[in-house]
Amino acid sequence: MRQRSVRLALAILAAGWLWAGLLPAAPHAVAAEKVVVAITSPQSGPQAAWGTELIRGAELALAEYDPKKLKFTYELLPMDDTADPKVGITIANKLKVDKDVMAVIGPWNSGVAIPASPIYSEAKLPLFAIASDPKLTRQGFTNIFRTVSTNDFQAIGAEAYLVGELKKKRLAIIHDNTIPGVTMAEMLQDLLKKDGGEAVMVQGVSWGERDWSPVLTTVKQKNPDAIYLGTVFGDAALALKQMKDLGIKIPALGPDGMYSDDLVKLAGPAAEGACATALGADVNKIPTASKFVNAFKAKYNESPQQYSVFAYEDMHIIIRAIEKVGKKDRAEILKAVRQVTPYDGALGKTVFNDRGDTVNQVIGIYCVKDGKWEYLKAANIPADRLPK
Repeated sequence: MRQRSVRLALAILAAGWLWAGLLPAAPHAVAAEKVVVAITSPQSGPQAAWGTELIRGAELALAEYDPKKLKFTYELLPMDDTADPKVGITIANKLKVDKDVMAVIGPWNSGVAIPASPIYSEAKLPLFAIASDPKLTRQGFTNIFRTVSTNDFQAIGAEAYLVGELKKKRLAIIHDNTIPGVTMAEMLQDLLKKDGGEAVMVQGVSWGERDWSPVLTTVKQKNPDAIYLGTVFGDAALALKQMKDLGIKIPALGPDGMYSDDLVKLAGPAAEGACATALGADVNKIPTASKFVNAFKAKYNESPQQYSVFAYEDMHIIIRAIEKVGKKDRAEILKAVRQVTPYDGALGKTVFNDRGDTVNQVIGIYCVKDGKWEYLKAANIPADRLPK
């Protein structure tokens, strides 16, 4: 009997060893599933500084979370679209089929965002665009969101400042033949008509043109009260230098693409007094943004410029939406974006309208003084032109 008991015990022990060998050892911790948030923007070339701002803003937002308390491991995937629509479309197709990508921040350029947007819509990818052309969110897609102000309000803010505050009624409007440049020029003309002003000339100068003298000679002949330069800093710098050479001494205002330290470097003394609208107030002076500003300065040893805070807000909203859903389901995450907003963050209260645009539309006015950009004020947009 005892011998039989011993054999039984040995058989049980042997079976235990066998099962132990077949089963994997228990891990110390189960690794969280990976979620990727892509950032598509110009990250090389002349517009790289702006694209890099988006990466920095998203990095700072992600750093505020304790990874142990999140349901997923979040990774940022920078994608350099070089401000080229063709590259942007290629990137959109790659992200569409990447099953780890649950949201996208960008594109920065409207000329990239608009042609790529149908691909993101088909993929049901939440797209937090920095591109500011109003046409982007008026295509009927339900997956696009913007915490950034839009170009229609840049036009409204620019006209309110030039006509309403400076009393400059006769404007020369020059644009760079790009989608946002032409759109802004059209909006400014409509606003001028409504307010008793006049566009004495409207002309396109293609992006990258080195010789502005023909169009500026016409500007001088038309003798406007002010000039609107609907282009980015590189071309605007050339225009300002050649305006100075031709003795054109009138206020010059441009869009957010003009607001760059590189404009001052390239234009030199000719930049003095030039102004630009920006997609929001100076983030360094917004009380609700102090945490973001301090973190930015601590990590990058400089103050944030105008775009990083939008990617910062976007990343917070994205993480909240994904965590709420608790699974990698793009369609459900899209629904959750609406559920986790209104969102109180660095920009104050972010609320998206039916199109996905923020109703918190603020346009800042910056001017070059003593060789540096200074925040002047927020544009006084008439109440009847504020977003509903």
